[in-house]
Amino acid sequence: MQDKDIILRRSIENFYRSNSPEVLKEILTMLIYRDEILLARRMLEIFIRRGGRIYADKDLVQNALIIYSLFLDIHKVEEIINSTQVDPHIFVKTILELYGDVMRAERFINDNRDALTPYFYRYAYIKIARLKAKPINVSNNYGNPDAADRLSILHEIVMHKLFSGKIGVLSRFDSLIDLLGKHRLFKISSLLQLYKALIHQNISYLHLVEKTSEDVGDNYTWVLTKIFQSFILGRDLLEEENYRLNPKLGILYTNYRIVKRYIDGTPFKTPEELKGFEHFWWLMDKIRNNKEWINFSGKLALYRGITKINPPKRNRKYLVGYAFVKVFKSIEALENHQHVIFPKSKNRRKLLWDLKSRTLSLLKIPNNMEIALDYGCFLDEEDSEWADILRKNV
Repeated sequence: MQDKDIILRRSIENFYRSNSPEVLKEILTMLIYRDEILLARRMLEIFIRRGGRIYADKDLVQNALIIYSLFLDIHKVEEIINSTQVDPHIFVKTILELYGDVMRAERFINDNRDALTPYFYRYAYIKIARLKAKPINVSNNYGNPDAADRLSILHEIVMHKLFSGKIGVLSRFDSLIDLLGKHRLFKISSLLQLYKALIHQNISYLHLVEKTSEDVGDNYTWVLTKIFQSFILGRDLLEEENYRLNPKLGILYTNYRIVKRYIDGTPFKTPEELKGFEHFWWLMDKIRNNKEWINFSGKLALYRGITKINPPKRNRKYLVGYAFVKVFKSIEALENHQHVIFPKSKNRRKLLWDLKSRTLSLLKIPNNMEIALDYGCFLDEEDSEWADILRKNV
């Protein structure tokens, strides 16, 4: 680390003497890697004040776009992405991760398919599916990416599963965070750690990241940590600091407004193309308040917050009964399908009476059926006959 600090210091001294764009590119790459966004922006502005032209160099444009995006300087970002110099991969990432403009990203991807690597095409569409709350519907054939690219895709798949309600995927977070770090994908690794802190309500970690990101000028992460902390604490921390979030910052703004609705009831209609966040915060609300809820994503299960409640085998029939009533919208569905619910029983009538009374007591428990249907994972890990019937009739 000390050697890298020396290299950085000497590069900065060299840049002050020469105002060389080549030296600046090296400096900005190092500073972005170290997440020192404030210093990176300062170096960029010195270059521009001295007559340097960032549009004359493609790599310099990419670095500038990353810096201004993390700094949340929307005017500078718009100035850059409206130029013809932006790499198509960086353009799509910016449109998706900053603006949340899914429709624009999809149009660009469809019109510029040949300019994108097969890996990135798949990566972008998995992210789009997560944001729109849709099944992953893109080919697995995406060339032969390196380990870092494969991990980026894996991260998006894991997040897609989380948003869809398959919270068993949380068991993969720690190993994925380690792998991302080993392959120097620190921004993705840090983001995953923030989600982990939110889920486990680790307010001290979020506060630490908030302070660190404020010091280095990473305003994107600073705002995100404020939103996550606001949700956990039930207080609008951005409002308390008189911070006004630009609605053009679609990803952050949508998350903020959904969270604000949960905090104080302020009305907000989530854009259809960002419906995935509506589903995500529904799940977070159940986890934060340790509420009971019934999960239709993957396997039918009852949860209390983040904890799966494993009932005795017989009691699982009550969940199946609940599912039939919810799908067919009638308690009579239990009688009509008793041969499927109790396939081996010789005394179905007695069991049916008990099932009806128990099922009625469960009906007040909320469920994520809509989420599972949107993401295409409704009971997709159940192989019983009753599950086949529910999938055909939902």
